[in-house]
Amino acid sequence: MELGLLTCVGATDVAHSSESFESRFHAFRAEAAKVLALREGNRRSEIRVAFDRQFATVDLPSLSSDDAGYFLRALADVTFHQPDADLTAVAMQVVLRHELTELQPLSGPRLVDQMLLGDRSFGGAAAWRARFSEFDDALLPQVERLNSGHHRMYTISEDGRHLLELDSHIATGDGLIVVGHPACGFSRAAAEWMRDQLGDTGTRLLWLAPVDGNLQLTMLLQWNRQFPSQAFAIARSSDDWQFIDTWDTPQFFWLAGGRIRERSAGWNEGSRALLRRFNAE
Repeated sequence: MELGLLTCVGATDVAHSSESFESRFHAFRAEAAKVLALREGNRRSEIRVAFDRQFATVDLPSLSSDDAGYFLRALADVTFHQPDADLTAVAMQVVLRHELTELQPLSGPRLVDQMLLGDRSFGGAAAWRARFSEFDDALLPQVERLNSGHHRMYTISEDGRHLLELDSHIATGDGLIVVGHPACGFSRAAAEWMRDQLGDTGTRLLWLAPVDGNLQLTMLLQWNRQFPSQAFAIARSSDDWQFIDTWDTPQFFWLAGGRIRERSAGWNEGSRALLRRFNAE
């Protein structure tokens, strides 16, 4: 699919076209940071509005390499919070036109690869990787469905080569969801405290890694082997977890009948108090 003019519907107060892509990129990031700091509201949607405000209309063929780099980084940022296959397709065209292999810290091809994995388009990621030599030694997991019905998450097979797609009874029932990741120091601190203070919470608790294109399966697998009672599953799509408005870590969601009873973000006394109340019931 060849794309020319990108038009994002729904933007308000669109940035003036004379502003540089660099300034628009930094304005978008500044607004997104303010949204994230609120810790409330539909932050994914608000971050998308911030993106649309700066990049509502982009003429792809006219982009310079520098402009393309800033635009691609903005696309990667907005889809990190809310994966979007249409924006991923735009990012693919940007990279194919300009290559952008020198971007830091990730090259253009690797940014798009993460966007495809965030979309959970594993077949698309395989086809994309086949275009670029930098992916020669990279392996993609095989996805298997364990049963029929609606699936919200993946678990990792023992060999780390398969993602097993299944549902969670807690998502529509009672229990606690911890959104976290072994790469997050606060998540690790929360896990250690919970092992010491709460003991075995059994099947009442789900450890959920965010929707993210950087799967880090090796790290997750190592953690799961070391702490099987706190083994992480991986969220499949933001659409499956509508009550999680952004994928900051750690977050704690106490559910009753599939509805939020209490929630807390960050590793702080408020989160510890929530966990004590949950454990007391």
